[in-house]
Amino acid sequence: MTVLDTKKLKLRQQFRYVPVEGVRAVLAYKYRSKDHSILYKHVMSPFADFLLKITPYSLAPNLITLLGLVCNIVPPILCYIYRPDLSGPLIPWVVWLSSALWITYIHLDNLDGKQARRVGMSTPMGLLFDHQTDALTTTIQVPV
Repeated sequence: MTVLDTKKLKLRQQFRYVPVEGVRAVLAYKYRSKDHSILYKHVMSPFADFLLKITPYSLAPNLITLLGLVCNIVPPILCYIYRPDLSGPLIPWVVWLSSALWITYIHLDNLDGKQARRVGMSTPMGLLFDHQTDALTTTIQVPV
């Protein structure tokens, strides 16, 4: 059994309720994205490349995504704990910590895809998890 056959078998087991054509479409799907912004090209991507060099191979890309999600869940909880009625200013350390956690999320979000490609664990399910985390992040950040 080849590596491709093993991947197909795993996908078939994961998607047992999806028609065969759907599984073929998932296997054929290739995500391609480009960010042409100056900030990404000269700051974000080089910093993610630096982080990638110090990231162990054993660290799963989905764990990086999950850590980024945790970084997004903590600030609203802190805001609710220290200002449950959302009236008045927040304590300065809560503002600074929230900012630091959101910046950390941005870098972790950039790092997870690079780690997935580096260790050969780039999958459609990982892509979906990453995009759903991004969508949840947008939902969380807007009210805060």
